Amino acid sequence: LGCLDPVLTIAAALSTRSPFVSPLDKREAADESKRSFADSGSDLIAVLRAYEGWRNARLSGGRAAERAFAQDNFLSGRSLEGLAEMRGQFRQLLQ
Repeated sequence: LGCLDPVLTIAAALSTRSPFVSPLDKREAADESKRSFADSGSDLIAVLRAYEGWRNARLSGGRAAERAFAQDNFLSGRSLEGLAEMRGQFRQLLQ
C-alpha cells in the first residue's frame, strides 16, 4: 500500500515540535506558505508535505538545497531533523 512512510511522518509530527516558523515581520508570508502545504486544511498533512519536500530537497541537492527549501518555506531545519530522527526510531521499533 505504501502507507508506512506517511504514517511514520505523521506519528513523528505528533511527537515533535511543529517545523513551521512564523517570524513577526513575515507572519503573513509564513502563514501562506503553511497553507500551500495543506490543501485539505489539515496541519498534519501540511507537516507531511513539508517534510517530504524538505527530504526531497536533501536527496536531490544536498545540505544547501535542504537549507534553502527550509528557509524559502518558513521551516525550521532543526525541527525537521528531529522529525526525521523520530521517524527513524519508529521505523526501528517496527522491525
